[in-house]
Amino acid sequence: LKVFSRKKRSDFNEKVGGTNITVYDVGRMCKVKKVQELFRGYDMILGAIKEHEEFNPQDFNSLWCDSPQEQQCQLEEAIFSLLEDWAFNPQFKIEEHRDYLKKCIFSLDMFDSSENFNRMRNIAKSKMDVIRQDMYKIRDSMAEASEGGKKVIDSNEVPSITSDGPQMIIKVKDECLELGRKSENMKKHVDEEVLVPLIIGVASEVLQDFKEQLGKALNGDCGDDAVCVDDK
Repeated sequence: LKVFSRKKRSDFNEKVGGTNITVYDVGRMCKVKKVQELFRGYDMILGAIKEHEEFNPQDFNSLWCDSPQEQQCQLEEAIFSLLEDWAFNPQFKIEEHRDYLKKCIFSLDMFDSSENFNRMRNIAKSKMDVIRQDMYKIRDSMAEASEGGKKVIDSNEVPSITSDGPQMIIKVKDECLELGRKSENMKKHVDEEVLVPLIIGVASEVLQDFKEQLGKALNGDCGDDAVCVDDK
């Protein structure tokens, strides 16, 4: 136990006997209570969080619920540090963290607290704003570098970027709206050439889901939320 307690969580990732079961999994389910407590305990879970290694959410929830307030706060701060410094950090490939977040983070009981949930949401929003600013800089530099870009903005100077309000003033857009006014002809063009493609695009996105739901309905597998209408 002393040897195990000095090891990192990542030291237990080795697969056992050609299976997908790891040494960590075996330790969690060990019949020796002391070993099981070690692998489900505070140091192991906290180490996993700091190393960005997988841990069992149920173990975390039990530990978080039964721990004194000081340990609860330490576990929460470790989770928020993981989110801010790694999981939501745009310097890393955020998409690669999706499975880890779904498996280990989003189901934690600590997020039943509105304060903790809002804090997580604010961290995500702040990191998204960083990504958005970088996208705006790329877009604006492209507009500045091309003759076409210079013609569709009010001047050669791109307005400063903020997270609120319009990000770029498009002169052509305003002129088009003013010239077109609200004539029936313009409405017809908007309906046919803007709204229709938009609806087609949305429909193509949900078509597969609709087919699956329709197939379930035809096979009698409608679930608990089904509503049957007898149209006579």
